[in-house]
Amino acid sequence: AIAESMACGTAVVATRVGAIPELVADRETGLMVPPGDWEGMARAIVALLENDGQRRRLASRAAEVAKARFDRARMIEEYEKWYFEILRRRRQTTSAARPPPIGRRSQGFMGEGAERGLAGAEDR
Repeated sequence: AIAESMACGTAVVATRVGAIPELVADRETGLMVPPGDWEGMARAIVALLENDGQRRRLASRAAEVAKARFDRARMIEEYEKWYFEILRRRRQTTSAARPPPIGRRSQGFMGEGAERGLAGAEDR
């Protein structure tokens, strides 16, 4: 909900947990407080309510950052890069794990000449 709030141009007050510090830059796009500091959270909210200039500045910057980071075209491009990287790695893994054709094996998993032994089984 933080990214969405930023995209809507809302000044954010959040705690420094998980990935939140990657989204909210303290005093640039919102205000950060330590986890569990409910009094600090209340002070930050009151400060924004009482200071229109700071609230508008943080909200405006939050919207700019969110638009740049979460723009639809940019997100599509990032997902495409990620998918192509997964495909590239998968192709490398599967081609490296794929055994050579039977006729070209020097020694199969059952030993030298296993193909001849199976072929001769029809005659028994």
